[in-house]
Amino acid sequence: MFMWKLKKNRYVIVAAAIAILLASCGQRQPKTPVSDNVGAPLAVAPLADTPIPQQINNEVNDAITKDILSLPEMQFPNAAIMIVDEPTADQPFFTVKAGSNMDDHFATSFWFRVYTAPDYEIRIYDVVSDSEMTLAEWRNSNPVYDEVWEDFEVLDFHENIAFAKSNGKTGIINSVSGEVIAPLIYDKLDFYRVHSDRLMAVKEGKYGSIDFTGHTVLSFVYDTLQYRINDDWAFCMDGKWGLVAPGDKIVIPAEYDDICEFKGDYDADNNFTGDGLAAVKRDGKWGFINRDNELVVPFKYDTVDQDMFGIAYEGEVAFVERNGEHFWIDKDGKENPHGDHVHFEN
Repeated sequence: MFMWKLKKNRYVIVAAAIAILLASCGQRQPKTPVSDNVGAPLAVAPLADTPIPQQINNEVNDAITKDILSLPEMQFPNAAIMIVDEPTADQPFFTVKAGSNMDDHFATSFWFRVYTAPDYEIRIYDVVSDSEMTLAEWRNSNPVYDEVWEDFEVLDFHENIAFAKSNGKTGIINSVSGEVIAPLIYDKLDFYRVHSDRLMAVKEGKYGSIDFTGHTVLSFVYDTLQYRINDDWAFCMDGKWGLVAPGDKIVIPAEYDDICEFKGDYDADNNFTGDGLAAVKRDGKWGFINRDNELVVPFKYDTVDQDMFGIAYEGEVAFVERNGEHFWIDKDGKENPHGDHVHFEN
């Protein structure tokens, strides 16, 4: 659980104090003053263009891990780091992401850059603004300890973007700068499913979508939204489903009982083109339409296997069932009656 504070219209992180027990005696470690760059200078400061012996490299990694986890900003439950990249000639620093090990994912709170030559220095990196600053600059611009005006709860992180909640409303905050990216006005933010830096949101009972700059991608006019591939979203209006693209561009009007994404058309590099066929349901039966909303395969199938749907085999778009028989459907709507995997001719 993370707790943040609101002060003078910006949010600042408050490090949650946790006791770190000594493995040998079970006593609490004494508090020590925190400098801008904790840890003693490394005995060997490897240059970016110099190969690093494995033993020294391990010592450097251990020192970085220890120092970053010792930062007051990192004193929260399940804190952990990942060293993502090591120095190169073009990038003379270690790239480290830091956050929490959650049940099903790693929630990244911060990114750090650690320089080991010519001096050992830890810097904070802001993914949102693509900028870095020293720890002292970061703390001076976003003080950890300040008069508290209002508390709010951080639900999760994506990169250094925090999904926060207060008084039943959610929003997006830059965890480095404290800047409010999207105000806390949403009933729900679906931060578990982030696609192309866009996420589903609910405001005043209607569904829409915003991006990580806080801009609206889809207006809040839909009864329900579900993400589909290639920037399409399945939307529901008055009980009927269609597809919509960013900017509220209607791809398929809401006239079906259910709808799946388009699948089955791939370029020479096996990249999905966005065309092919989409399974749609009407009056209890499934059929297939093209991107012009023309019915290519009649409504005659009882089920469409969502797990198998759109597998990128040559020409295949769906695995269907009709009267107990199973078929593969190719991108032209032809059936393979055996129900086994067979490569169709393009």
